[in-house]
Amino acid sequence: MIRYLGNKAIIVMITTIIGTLSLAANVNTKRPKNKIYESQESQIVELIKDTVCLSNPIKFDKGSITIKGYAKRASDSRESFFLTNHTNLSIGLVQLKIRYLDLNENIIHERTIKVPCDLPAYSTRQVSVKAFDTANTFYFYREKKSRKSGMPFKVSMKVLRYDVIVASDEKE
Repeated sequence: MIRYLGNKAIIVMITTIIGTLSLAANVNTKRPKNKIYESQESQIVELIKDTVCLSNPIKFDKGSITIKGYAKRASDSRESFFLTNHTNLSIGLVQLKIRYLDLNENIIHERTIKVPCDLPAYSTRQVSVKAFDTANTFYFYREKKSRKSGMPFKVSMKVLRYDVIVASDEKE
């Protein structure tokens, strides 16, 4: 269903379309990549003030954080254990790989979790995490067997990472 509008109408439409496209093509909305603007300079200065350079990099030592005293009864919705920091640094987060094993050492479940903690140098803190067992059917084999039937399990934990807290000496 095309109607013939006449040569003048077609020329006017084409000119309008070409003009609109050329105007849109000339608009540059991007900033040059390497130019730093005044508002960015103050942010960069703030970042430099907060940057910490360590003259002796910290190497990961698997014995720096130890885990003891695991507990989880069948009715518990959380697992708890103790983390001990054997370093002279404050730790803010520990990442663990936890394996849950049946009494024959077969893997029931495995997960990697990040445990936020405030663990000062050379200290021990109890932490708890959400239990892997959402149905409350498993209990740690060293716990007293509950009246409710459940399946005993063992646990194996490995520290994958720990984050050091670097705090400013300035008082706010």
